[in-house]
Amino acid sequence: MPNAPGHTSFSITLPNEVIETMMDLQSSKLYGTNRAEIARSLILDALKRLAAEKLVRIRGLPETN
Repeated sequence: MPNAPGHTSFSITLPNEVIETMMDLQSSKLYGTNRAEIARSLILDALKRLAAEKLVRIRGLPETN
């Protein structure tokens, strides 16, 4: 399946325990319904927290004060 414009896919390797912990979130559907969606949500949330702390700037988004 091709990526949406402005999106890039990649793969990562994580310890099995981390995958199992992520999958514990699946039943809530708060972070997504499959492993990829959950990982995407967790990564984006972590980057947003770092941006709020002014440790990184998420490119393409306006800066907040």
